[in-house]
Amino acid sequence: MKVKSLVSVVPDTRTASCRSRRPMGRLLALTPAALLLSGLLLVGVVPVPMVAAAAGDWTQFRNGPTHEGYNTAETILSPSNLASLGVAWTGATGNTSYSSATVADGVVYVGSGGNGNLYAFAVGCASDGGSCTPIWTATTGIGIQASPAVADGVVYVGSGGADGKLYAFAVGCASGGGTCTPLWTGAVGDVRSSPTVADGVVYIVSYGTGYVSAYAVGCRSDGGTCTPLWTGGVGDSTRSSAAVANGVVYVGSFYGQLVAFAVGCRSDGGYCTPIWTATTGSHVNSSPAVAGGVVYIGSDNGTLYAFDASGVTGCSGSPKTCAPIWTGSTGGGVWSSPAVADGVVYVGSWDGKLYAFAVGCASGGGSCTPIWTGSTGGAVWSSPAVANGVVYIGSYDGKLYAFAVGCASGGGSCTPLWTGSTGGIITSSPTVAGSVVYSASQDGKLYAFGLNHGALDRLVISPSSATITAGGSQGYTAEGFDAYGNSLGDVTSAATFTISGGGSCTGTSCTSTAAGDHTITGADGSAKGTGTLSVTPATATTLVVAGLTSPRTAGVAGTLTVTAKDGYGNTATGYTGTIHFTSSDGAAVLPADTTLTDGVGTFSLTLKTAGTQSVTATDTVTGSINGVQSGIVVTPGAVRKPDGRIRLGTSGAFVGNDIYDTTGVGQSKTGSATKGHSVTFGISIQNDGTSADSFTVKATGTATSKYTVKYFQGTTDITAAVVAGTYSTRSLAPAATYLITAKVTVKSSATVGSKVTRLVTITSVGDTAQKDAVKFIGKRA
Repeated sequence: MKVKSLVSVVPDTRTASCRSRRPMGRLLALTPAALLLSGLLLVGVVPVPMVAAAAGDWTQFRNGPTHEGYNTAETILSPSNLASLGVAWTGATGNTSYSSATVADGVVYVGSGGNGNLYAFAVGCASDGGSCTPIWTATTGIGIQASPAVADGVVYVGSGGADGKLYAFAVGCASGGGTCTPLWTGAVGDVRSSPTVADGVVYIVSYGTGYVSAYAVGCRSDGGTCTPLWTGGVGDSTRSSAAVANGVVYVGSFYGQLVAFAVGCRSDGGYCTPIWTATTGSHVNSSPAVAGGVVYIGSDNGTLYAFDASGVTGCSGSPKTCAPIWTGSTGGGVWSSPAVADGVVYVGSWDGKLYAFAVGCASGGGSCTPIWTGSTGGAVWSSPAVANGVVYIGSYDGKLYAFAVGCASGGGSCTPLWTGSTGGIITSSPTVAGSVVYSASQDGKLYAFGLNHGALDRLVISPSSATITAGGSQGYTAEGFDAYGNSLGDVTSAATFTISGGGSCTGTSCTSTAAGDHTITGADGSAKGTGTLSVTPATATTLVVAGLTSPRTAGVAGTLTVTAKDGYGNTATGYTGTIHFTSSDGAAVLPADTTLTDGVGTFSLTLKTAGTQSVTATDTVTGSINGVQSGIVVTPGAVRKPDGRIRLGTSGAFVGNDIYDTTGVGQSKTGSATKGHSVTFGISIQNDGTSADSFTVKATGTATSKYTVKYFQGTTDITAAVVAGTYSTRSLAPAATYLITAKVTVKSSATVGSKVTRLVTITSVGDTAQKDAVKFIGKRA
């Protein structure tokens, strides 16, 4: 099908031959090129209340002043669930509708091309394909052929034909189907394009005059007529809506041009000249889109153009004109406005296809091949909308099509994921907001396609996480969802709530006295949802004293743990009190006053008195916070008692049994030998204690050069260790003995009657206070 024949079926559509061209050079010469790039001082502007758009709303044509046609806030609709899209509701628009829907703060706005009415429908006003009644309507002079824009509590829309005005209506200006009157109007001429709102200014392009006009937001509130801040000619009639980005206003023209004006170029109602222009191969019905420093626009010659948005690359001359960075060819005229999302530019064509081109696919004016295409059943005037991995577009066959992003590569052809039917031709562009796809059809209806509600699949409980003090409670609500993520509303009354880890739920309220994280489960049949309830300990009321073993031996240190507890037995981790220790054992060695860490402390102490004892910990400020470990049985400690005995020679009886004296009194022996001979003493070490023990042996005495003294254990010379005091016996069981010998050799220098004395001290390793000693004396005979 040729473009000409396609254009001929569009009502009230002008082709290049419909009217004479006004050369852009003549328009440039009309006024001085005064570019006021600074902010505007808006005189007589009426303040308008600031109303923030809800997340995911689509508040103006192409979802914003840059016209990217991309809703990044949509997270529910996806390629995985589009098969469940169906007509949720319709709203009658009275006649043919070219207008795309606008969604803001729970209201859907759409214009009628036949009766000139603006309609406001409530989001979700019906279900299962039901018909909705508008909240309010507003009448303009003649048909509305473009989309309304909503900003800061005002709805803007243009009217066509002889009426040719920009209208501003207050959001919520009526209810119950009432009719609204405008806050103000602006006389601009036959309007076929959508208003664009950016930074306190409304831009509107006139099909009849070929002018773009800039009006101050809130310029009046009495229903009067506003004067534009400035106007600028685009060279011919145009359906193109203005795109605004980075201080520049971009508009396409039937003259086959893209025209760029400076934001704020005038503030006195005067005429602005373009800062640059760019030529396309044929007249432009497409609206520009700006993203990543590039402005994209389609032309009736079947080409998508990409220009440097800053007017630098490929731009020259005075007046400045720009050549494209790259172009992309389609099989028919491009009236569709491009969408830009995640490095891909999407645009529809009169050949009935959706085209996807890679951003930056060429440079220097080169031609690009599409990444993929998707065929529809008719010509495409509609502009694509992109959201959550899906590209939506309408077609002259009366259907809405959805394709997966990246559905093919290398120029391949894609099959739609889903199609939705209406009763007439679709020339309007789809709007994706709040997990609903809106499309106006020329059968005189606005269609809202939503996910068909399936059976209850899961619950989402609120709050998803909460914290209470032990013994407190938390209330819950539950929202139901089907398998496609559609909300089935509040199901709290039908849900049963339970709690894990100790606790209980009564109705919608759950409680627990057990500190820690608990899982709250809400259930309605097999549909469930969970949340987390964190229970923190209450204030400490007592101390738990434990851990000291019983029975235990007197004098042996032990470990005790003190834990602060709340009234429910939880460790009171917030307790920061100082505790003091006392004991029934007056001889006990107790810890100093100490502050617990996170409600717990570990301490070392020693009980010394045999019997049944107790240890008490008490808060130094609040005496009622205390605790005791009682019934600790303390047994006498092990007796450590070395018994040293000595004899002369290697046989015979020892002396000193059961005598414990460190001076050697009663435990000594004297032996004599002639010069050159030796006398031997036997030293017996006996364990007279009640438990196994080992003993150290140390010999002391005045050194002499006349005698040599050596010590042996068996045949091993242990003299050095004994003299140094480092010799230890093996462990001896009670009553076991250990024998060493001392050998005194009389040298020839020793005089008759001279002697050498040695004291050998035996010390318990288990209790170094326990000692005994023997003494031997060697003489020359």
